[in-house]
Amino acid sequence: MKKLLALLLLFGIVGCQLSDEEIKNRIDKLHEEIQLIPATKPCTILDDYKKLKALEEKYNTSYFLDVTNKEIEDYDSKCSDKGMLDTLGAERFNEYKESQKFIDRYDRLQKLGGWSIGDYVDRFGDDTGEKFLVLTTNSGLKTTVTIPHASLDEDIILRLYKINTSIPLKIKYSLCAVKPQDGSIYSLTLVHQDYWDEYKLDNPSGIERFKESINKEEFLKFSCNNGTSLYNFQIDFNNFLQAVDIFNEWS
Repeated sequence: MKKLLALLLLFGIVGCQLSDEEIKNRIDKLHEEIQLIPATKPCTILDDYKKLKALEEKYNTSYFLDVTNKEIEDYDSKCSDKGMLDTLGAERFNEYKESQKFIDRYDRLQKLGGWSIGDYVDRFGDDTGEKFLVLTTNSGLKTTVTIPHASLDEDIILRLYKINTSIPLKIKYSLCAVKPQDGSIYSLTLVHQDYWDEYKLDNPSGIERFKESINKEEFLKFSCNNGTSLYNFQIDFNNFLQAVDIFNEWS
């Protein structure tokens, strides 16, 4: 009797096992059903993709696993957005999404080093809607390099500050030797602008080479002579191109 029961159980177990074809048909059917769910129901789609993943893991298959993982990540975000949209309403939800985009871009910029984005204002202090890209470094002297509209076709502005302070360095005229990592040296003239805490660049060939250095994301060493004294500083333009990409997303 015990032997008979054991045999029946064994055949029952074997009989319940699905063939590879049956497993694939079951997985295909669930995948096809997911495709029929309206995009307006992201949470339902998310739940079903999770079921599809669980089914594949149960049978140790990977027919749709890579796609399923990507869809789960995508619809997890869409489901969350749908919940917030229903809760906040369209206007407040759009404000929230814009703030999230700002935070995301800001965080990505922070990871690039000293890059940031600033806003131009008019004489009344109101935002003009135009922006500039700025690099802040603190190597030798604190410096900021402002690139209007993140475009190397624009006039680049340089600011220098006294060591360990935020006090602008105001030297009327300086002739600088600039040394990139390749060891070559070129000249760049800094001319201080009256009534402004900034330097404009002079010497056309030097300006062109300086812009090439920025575009190549070079590390530059400056040795400058103002006629009475020497001063040195360094600027690292690493991650410039990534910063421009983020800037363009903001525009």
